[in-house]
Amino acid sequence: MEAIMLRLLQQELRSRRGAIIGWGLGLSFFPVVYLGIYPAVAEEMKSFQSLMELPIYQAMGMTMASFEGFIASTVTNIVPILLSIYAVITGVNTLAGEEENGRLELIVALPIPRWQIATVKAIATGIALFLILVIVSAASA
Repeated sequence: MEAIMLRLLQQELRSRRGAIIGWGLGLSFFPVVYLGIYPAVAEEMKSFQSLMELPIYQAMGMTMASFEGFIASTVTNIVPILLSIYAVITGVNTLAGEEENGRLELIVALPIPRWQIATVKAIATGIALFLILVIVSAASA
């Protein structure tokens, strides 16, 4: 039983390999764009200093006046949103896409309960998100 689930997990991750690499590289490129934009908007960011003195911004540790604050407040706020979009897209396509391709019947015919199939697919989505974060972290380091 566990061998079938492990094979299904391996197949899921193999089928998502392109998406993992694509999203990982795409999200890794995202901070590079902001690195290039910062010199052009550095002076305008200093005009937001009065806003940055509000307690909510101080509680979050955000400051747009410095380079580190600009990157922290833009990139680290947008990347999780983009990862959430990936998770939703992947979650929707997990079973619906396989039904469209005709592979769902083969998977459901396996001698394991359907809840285990759904669990394996959820685990594969979690591993895919983790691998994307590893790629983004490695590229940002």
